[in-house]
Amino acid sequence: MAINKADLVASLLASVSSSTKLLDTADITVTDNIVDNALNALSRLAPATGIDTISLQPGVQVYAAPDNLWAYKETSWGFDQTVAPWEPGYVSRMPDVTYNEGNIYFSFAPTAQMISNLGSRFTYFYYARYQVNNGAIEIEPRKQALLLLLCQMEVMKLLVLREPGTQVTTKGNAGKIQYGSPKLAFDALEEEAHRVAKSL
Repeated sequence: MAINKADLVASLLASVSSSTKLLDTADITVTDNIVDNALNALSRLAPATGIDTISLQPGVQVYAAPDNLWAYKETSWGFDQTVAPWEPGYVSRMPDVTYNEGNIYFSFAPTAQMISNLGSRFTYFYYARYQVNNGAIEIEPRKQALLLLLCQMEVMKLLVLREPGTQVTTKGNAGKIQYGSPKLAFDALEEEAHRVAKSL
């Protein structure tokens, strides 16, 4: 399910109420940075799982990864072989797979024999990065409240630098809460975010 970025920003500004006057929210880069940083935090705290398939070629060790890939997760390629470990053709050594700078790396290139025995379709799971596409964010409904919390935390990070001694207010499931400083608000929001993430 997708949510509109503009709607998220509107909900954020309403949820930090009086604190918005301390930010230059007319500057779109401020809210862009808040949302981008919150999406990065969400990708680490409660990542989505994506799936991709590579067509393996003998001797090729590096393949392009999906744009939203944040970290490689796992594959079942090679685990279900048609021959027993003691029979000819069994592949006993599999390459390790890692992700770096937009590419999937095999620790050694699969050979023609390996591909012949195990198949050329390498399907794997990965941790997906949340991002804005055409003004929308693909996100599961159960994670939307967490994203708003993470956006609120980003606001408090900015206020810690700009207005560290100012009282701030946030609105959430527990209602309207006032804090003596942005740092106190950040700490409380961070604790809540980790609690929510564990429940997902």
